[in-house]
Amino acid sequence: MRLLNRDVTSEEVGMATLETLRDIDEVAYVRFASVYKGFADADDFAREIGNLVKTTAPKLRG
Repeated sequence: MRLLNRDVTSEEVGMATLETLRDIDEVAYVRFASVYKGFADADDFAREIGNLVKTTAPKLRG
């Protein structure tokens, strides 16, 4: 973000945080998303988890 040589909006910081968390910790991602996106009920959690599962490659277990 610092490379942009301009002020960064809180929305840009929030979205960058979501993208990073999605890659490193799915639980942290959902927890952050619930606050950042203002989840109102369990359907919001289910929808976000559904989107996360669709965009995340399966983890190899071995």
